[in-house]
Amino acid sequence: LLCEQWIAEDCVLPDDDAVLAELSRARDRWPAIKEKVLRCFNAQKFPQKIFNEKLRAQWLERKQWQKKCQQGGKSSGISRRKAAKGSSQIVPSKSEGGGEVDVKGRPTSSSSSSSSSSLVHKNELNELTPLTPLNGGPPVGGRMKKYPAKGDCTEAEIQVAEELFRIMNQRAGMHFQARHPNGQPTENVKFVAALLRLGHDPDELRRVALHQFTFWSSRV
Repeated sequence: LLCEQWIAEDCVLPDDDAVLAELSRARDRWPAIKEKVLRCFNAQKFPQKIFNEKLRAQWLERKQWQKKCQQGGKSSGISRRKAAKGSSQIVPSKSEGGGEVDVKGRPTSSSSSSSSSSLVHKNELNELTPLTPLNGGPPVGGRMKKYPAKGDCTEAEIQVAEELFRIMNQRAGMHFQARHPNGQPTENVKFVAALLRLGHDPDELRRVALHQFTFWSSRV
């Protein structure tokens, strides 16, 4: 009966002997055990309903937890969309020191880094060469993509992943990391390493990331 109560609407059972006998699978034995079983249930709060108080309290607590999780997910989604919109509105311009500044006049991180790690200029996407569709043919060299173990990634591959994740984080407001605090590569690095080993160069990966972000952000 406790299992049936948990999955029932509002976590309560009907106060009906025939239904309870069937749900408890006692059937013919129900009249003999009815009084003892019903001592575990409250029949005062709802008309023609019974429920175990402790079980319903746990059910209500779980419902509140699920509601908080849903609200947290919605809030997180709104924050991410706002961050994506804000980053897509950055228009690089020149500061007095010759570096780039955003629309609020603040220096961008690209002012102190290499040109390959700068924000996407307004016409940069138009200058990119067309991308080859993923389903346009067999993998490079006819090989299937094989992900290396993250511990097998080389230092060069980790550095490429760091640069790629830095661009993705800057553009999309994400927090991808190529290294753990102890310096070891993260799980995400092996996906970048697999693409590099298939013959894709770092600039191609960067162009794909910029292309996809621009495509997704236009649909936010």
